[in-house]
Amino acid sequence: PVSFLLPNQYSFVTNDDPGSLIWAVKPAEEGINNGTITRIWNLSNADASPTLGYSLLLNEAKRTTHVETDISLHTVSGRNLTIGIGHNEMKTYRVTLNVIALPVKLLTFDGEKINESNELKWKTANEINLKEYDLERSTDGQHFIRIATITAQPGEEGTYNYSDKNISTITPYYYRLKMINRGNTFNYSKTILIKASKDAYNIIIFPNPVTDVLNVNFILDKKIRCNITIINSAGVVVKTVAPPLFERGNNYYSLSLKELPAGEYIFSLTAGDKKYIKGFIKK
Repeated sequence: PVSFLLPNQYSFVTNDDPGSLIWAVKPAEEGINNGTITRIWNLSNADASPTLGYSLLLNEAKRTTHVETDISLHTVSGRNLTIGIGHNEMKTYRVTLNVIALPVKLLTFDGEKINESNELKWKTANEINLKEYDLERSTDGQHFIRIATITAQPGEEGTYNYSDKNISTITPYYYRLKMINRGNTFNYSKTILIKASKDAYNIIIFPNPVTDVLNVNFILDKKIRCNITIINSAGVVVKTVAPPLFERGNNYYSLSLKELPAGEYIFSLTAGDKKYIKGFIKK
């Protein structure tokens, strides 16, 4: 992160002792996650106690050998590391900083209804510190539930796809991403809406809200057995019945719902290639 810097200069580490020289500053041999290496050389004719000042708070400092084998822990104070060093001596230190993780950059986040599923896709940048995505869904745009956790891809960029098949085609769904960093901090994406399908056939249900028994009225163009399911607001099927046989023309059907808890539900009836769907409330 560079927001704390002036536009024309950068200082990762400073040295307040004019008699010593910062000889090297570099990532650790095992990688930057294992800290940065600072090597200092005392060129004065006397022992010195220089203070190295870093651009961010120090989590930890260790004295190491020149081949980066840790020797001992060293006391730190905020951004500062004060050391003792003899005449013409060189010492090496490994430090880890309290780095401010930049949030992942969400380049795109889109969704569309394809057949009987909602297809989500997103593309991101700056995923270095990202752990995972929680994909959340809502039917009202206010109350979200998690429907999937997707592990972040290693690297700086990522492309993701998710197919939400546990839906009702006549219900609009809102989606958002909870982007979780390795330190368990997180931020949210924008919310997107995938609209309901327009090809569901008409059906009448009553009473609505319902207490015990739901009555259904619909018209068929042929005699056929139909699949009936009740789906809750999370998209989970909570009740099915053995496929009843219905006649061509106007049909009435009654279904007991005494065992279901209060809440919002969807009645779904599939007759061959036709689907009849309607939402209702159980008191």
